[in-house]
Amino acid sequence: MDKVYVFDLDNTLIATDIANNLAYTEAINSVMKRKFVIDFVKRFTRSELNKLIPHLSQEQYEHIVALKEQVFGLYICKTTLNENLVDILKQLYEYGAHTILLTNSHSERATQLCSYYKISHYFAQSFYYEDCRGDKYSFLKSKGYNIESIILYENDDYSIQEAIGEGIHLENIIKVHFKNMEQFTILSRDSWCRSREGGYKKCLHQDITAFYHQNYQGGHGRYRINGTIENLICTFKNDVTTYTKDILCNAVWRLIDILKTDLPQILLRCNCGNLRVCVVPRAKREQSYRSDQQYLRSTIKYVIERLQGFEDGTHDIIRHTDTLTTHRSRSGNGGEGESPYVGITKATCNISKDVRDKDILLIDDLYTKSVNIDEDCIQALLDSGARRVIFYSIGKTLLRQ
Repeated sequence: MDKVYVFDLDNTLIATDIANNLAYTEAINSVMKRKFVIDFVKRFTRSELNKLIPHLSQEQYEHIVALKEQVFGLYICKTTLNENLVDILKQLYEYGAHTILLTNSHSERATQLCSYYKISHYFAQSFYYEDCRGDKYSFLKSKGYNIESIILYENDDYSIQEAIGEGIHLENIIKVHFKNMEQFTILSRDSWCRSREGGYKKCLHQDITAFYHQNYQGGHGRYRINGTIENLICTFKNDVTTYTKDILCNAVWRLIDILKTDLPQILLRCNCGNLRVCVVPRAKREQSYRSDQQYLRSTIKYVIERLQGFEDGTHDIIRHTDTLTTHRSRSGNGGEGESPYVGITKATCNISKDVRDKDILLIDDLYTKSVNIDEDCIQALLDSGARRVIFYSIGKTLLRQ
C-alpha cells in the first residue's frame, strides 16, 4: 500500500501567527474605525471576533474576515518557514512520493504563502478551505484516499484528534514542533587553547550565555544542498565556490528572516534593554575580501538597523593581520597566518572603544567547540571593557560521536 504524505500549513509548514494577528488587527481597526488590542501570545481566529467585539453585526464580521485575507500579504514577511520539515518535504518529492497540502486556510492566502517560500511544486495536490470546508479528513475520504495509508504532519492537537477520529492511525501522525532558536552555555573550563609561549591556557575566563539557530552537520556534502543551514553558511563564505548574485541575494533574504526572528528573542530571554551587535571578523585582514564575501556582516547590519533594542557595532572588530582560515585548513587551503592561540583576537584585530561599558551581542556564522576563535573574541571584548557579552551563531557544529 503506497503511503500518502499529508502536510498541514499554518504553524506546521509555516509559522503564521504574527502575520495573521497583524492582518486581523488592521482589518478590525479599519472596519470598526477604532483601535482594538489583540493578544499576540496566541493565534487570533474568527471565533475570537465576537468575544472581542460582542455586538458585531454579520456584515461587519464578513467585512473584517474578507479584509483580513486581503491585507495578509502585507505581513507575509512576518512568517517563518519550518526549514526542517521542508527538508523532509523536498526529500519525499525527490523520491517520487505522493504529497498533499491539506489546509483550512483559504486558497488565496495559502497560495501566497507557498509561492513566497517557493514550495508549491513539492505537492502533488493541494486542498484548501474552499475544498474541505473545515472537515479535512472526511474530505480526503470523499476523494478516494485510503485513510490507513496516510502519514500526517500536523501541529494542532484538536486537528490531530479529529484525524484519529476519522481513522488515521496515531503512529502515522507526526506532531510538528517548530524549530526554535536553541540556548547553550560556552564554558570557560572547555576553552583550553594553544599558548604562543608554549603549552595551553584557557582563553575564556567566564561562562557565556549563547544561542544558535540550527545544528550544523559537517561532511556528507550537505553544503551542496540548497535550503540547508550548511549551504547557507557556505554561500556567505563564498570562498570555495563563487556564487552568482541571485544565489547570494536569496541567502541574504533567508538570513534576514532568521535574524529578525532570533535576535528579538535574545533581547527578551536575556532581559536586556539594549545590545550593541558585533561580528566575529573573518580570518584574513579586511582588505583581503571582496565585497561579496562580506555579505554576512552587511546583512546583520541591515537587520539590526531595523530592529528596536539593537545598535550597530558590526565594524567594532576589524582584522588587520592574517590568521589561518580554519574551515579550509584541513584541505591545505588555510592560507597565511597562525592557527588559533590565546589572545589572537587582540593581536590581529583593532577593537573599537565603543564596546566599553556596553552589553554586546557577538555574532558568528558558525560555532565549533574546541576551535576557540569565538571564545577568544569574547574574552577580547571583555578585556576591552565590554560590560557583558552574549554570543549567537547561525549554526552550531554537531560533534561527531
